[in-house]
Amino acid sequence: MDTDRLIACLRIFGRELGKTPLNNKIGKYMLNAADTIETLIKERDHWQERYQQAVVSWQDRDKAYKEAQAEIERMRDSLDFARTKDALIFHLDAELESTKEKLASYKVFYDDVVNEPDCNTCANKYCQFRPQPGETTRFNCPLWQDK
Repeated sequence: MDTDRLIACLRIFGRELGKTPLNNKIGKYMLNAADTIETLIKERDHWQERYQQAVVSWQDRDKAYKEAQAEIERMRDSLDFARTKDALIFHLDAELESTKEKLASYKVFYDDVVNEPDCNTCANKYCQFRPQPGETTRFNCPLWQDK
């Protein structure tokens, strides 16, 4: 039975019974029961609405929490990427310093080689080890003679 029909029936029977002196008390109980049921239905509706609002609010908060978690994960990944890049930069700095040191030592070696006597500055033009034009010259040759 529908609650609205139940309340209407209780009110009708309560009024009818309230008219007779014998059943006056029963009629009042029926009218009170109808009022109480109406009040309970209103409270139920109120609390259902509050419950739905709480569910929606919770879903919104849950969504915001998940978005915040995703942002934290992205930040964590970005931080890991930055740390990896920092380590790579430190490694590349060390490689650069090592390369600079090697370059300096090669430059010193090159300067030593260039300043050494070679076949082009040798006085012995008929040396058997003298290279032909276009060939590599010898440097610091033990057979080298000063002009």
